[in-house]
Amino acid sequence: MSGIFRAVLVAVATAAPVTSAVAQQEAKPEVVQTSVTTRDGWTIPLTYYKTADDREAPVVLMLQGEDVNRQAWTPLAKTLHAAGYAVLTCDLRKSGESSYAGRSLDRTTPGDYRAMVGIDLETIKEFVHDEHQAGRLNIRKTGIVAAGGGAPLAVAAATADWMRPPLFDAPMLSARTPRGQDVRSLVMLTPDSGVPGISVGNAVRKLVAPPAKVSLWIGVGERGRDDIKTAEAFFKQAGGKERKSAAAEDDAAPKTQVRFLRVFPGVAQKGTDLLQPQIDRQLKVSLQVVSFFNTTLKSLPDVWVDRAGRR
Repeated sequence: MSGIFRAVLVAVATAAPVTSAVAQQEAKPEVVQTSVTTRDGWTIPLTYYKTADDREAPVVLMLQGEDVNRQAWTPLAKTLHAAGYAVLTCDLRKSGESSYAGRSLDRTTPGDYRAMVGIDLETIKEFVHDEHQAGRLNIRKTGIVAAGGGAPLAVAAATADWMRPPLFDAPMLSARTPRGQDVRSLVMLTPDSGVPGISVGNAVRKLVAPPAKVSLWIGVGERGRDDIKTAEAFFKQAGGKERKSAAAEDDAAPKTQVRFLRVFPGVAQKGTDLLQPQIDRQLKVSLQVVSFFNTTLKSLPDVWVDRAGRR
């Protein structure tokens, strides 16, 4: 063996561990501040809790109500991230740190709410699709956590997702590339019944029925009478039989689809305030949400599938 050939072998052998070490370093979970730009010019900031390049990782999107920004989700996002979930928090148009040069941010119109669903969340879905294609998550295992006015946006977005047909890129329907039908689980904290421009109607009933079979978890404080009425209305749409102060589950539902209504006794806090550390230590909301997603997202048999034909 020539000296040159031996030198090449030595170089390759010593370089391999370095390359492997770099790959392992790059694959560590991390939190990234980024943004997406909508087709009508809005910059939507995102906090992205990335997994360690786990293409089977479920992904959870968080939508808050008015008067709070995406930072309100930080405690729950960290808990889900530590449990192996990819997580995205966002500030939709005219909220938080979202921006648009030259446009006033002082009043949110019905048209803005419709654009949050039809444009902002669609743009975020494209971001999630790109991360799916990069092998960092499984878009087919998508969940949404929403609070207050974010709940009707979540319901509208999930409904639109399930109404989207696959690409006509194969003769058989089962072989066509999906463009949606990815939202599998929905968590609502003190949900509002609607927002200007978005009418939820009986959408929840349709989401829990075949073919979607979306799982639902609702949490609400006992001291908000109107809040309980709204939560009960959503729960009844989902097939719930009665209000309970503990978790209520439809026993007829399969294990991969569950429906809970959790009423927290003596609690006046609403929405993301239920996640404040001193409250969460008592109520264990975060742990219940993680357990719910473990059952309804992480346990799903849907494996990562290439969706390059989506566009």
